[in-house]
Amino acid sequence: MLCVTLISAPVLLAIDCHELELVTESLLDNHYVHRNYDNALSQRILDQLLIEIDPGKLVFYQSDVDELKEAFGNEIDFWLFARHCGFLDAIRERFYQRTEDHFPQIQSLIDEEHDYSVDESYLRPHHRLYLNDKAAFAERWRKQIKYQILQSRLTGLSEDEIHGKLHRYYQARFTAKDRLPDELLRDQFLKAFARSLDPHTKYYPPANAADIRISLGESFFGIGATIETRNESFFIARLNPGGPAFKSNALQAGDQILAVGAVDGEPIEAFGKTLTEIVHLIRGPLDSRVVLTIHRQTKQGSIVKKVPLIRDRIDPVAAAAEKQLYRTAYKDDPTSSIRVGLISLSSFYLDRAAQRAHESDYRSASRDVERLI
Repeated sequence: MLCVTLISAPVLLAIDCHELELVTESLLDNHYVHRNYDNALSQRILDQLLIEIDPGKLVFYQSDVDELKEAFGNEIDFWLFARHCGFLDAIRERFYQRTEDHFPQIQSLIDEEHDYSVDESYLRPHHRLYLNDKAAFAERWRKQIKYQILQSRLTGLSEDEIHGKLHRYYQARFTAKDRLPDELLRDQFLKAFARSLDPHTKYYPPANAADIRISLGESFFGIGATIETRNESFFIARLNPGGPAFKSNALQAGDQILAVGAVDGEPIEAFGKTLTEIVHLIRGPLDSRVVLTIHRQTKQGSIVKKVPLIRDRIDPVAAAAEKQLYRTAYKDDPTSSIRVGLISLSSFYLDRAAQRAHESDYRSASRDVERLI
């Protein structure tokens, strides 16, 4: 596995168009398999970029995808070498065209009376295909809006509040003049480029420098939970032993986060937020309070509850590698057995402060795994 993290200098400046070629070349130079462009890589980059821009396959038609692939599928490298972002401009122009086309129908669907008694399925985004049939596209949007209304109902909002929120969200996302600005589009391209190399290579935008430092082992104040996004929703993936979330006994892996807020403040709904925004809402000053509104599906039905937590220092090194030994019998000879070791590594970490202080026994994921072996 290889995880490549790039931070431009200075780290808080956005990536310019002419710098895309430098960043992608650096990724290729340091990758363990892909060292050069080819048509297959160029096509994967375009595929991943379109998913990054339209993850729910709710904007582009199949015909749009085919046309963009015909124009740029084998030529991403030529555009980058020329330090020209014309291919990104063309994709954005098509995105603007389609969002404007879809907007009137979306507004109508938000105000439509939906039948919640009918039994129907909702296809998750990662299972969807691009569509060409307009009737099928309209049906996908109907279910999308209905699903979002149901999700918002779980937070306790009234119907008027839900409709107003959805109208504002789609007006900003589908009609605002700067709804896909240069900085965001270039960041999406670099994320798509990294993902096209392998599932473990990631690009972090310059504005995420603090998140990169945390991922490398720097402590922070939070609740001690790993958050993941699935199908435009946010879920607790793991609780760090000893953290506020773990010690509360009120949260568990799989809980869906509906809203985040202060104890005496208005909760901020998770809908429409990015994973980075949700994580930053959950983090905060030491000993401050945060309230998560969560939804949990149980055998007895759905549960929606508010969980107040007090933020504490979270040390990634505290969730260090652990080992367990098991004895198991041979398949062909049950009378004989061998010992099998299992090393659990929840994340990569490094005690950078101890390393900078030249402490000989500083902790890191690689050192701990070597010690356990």
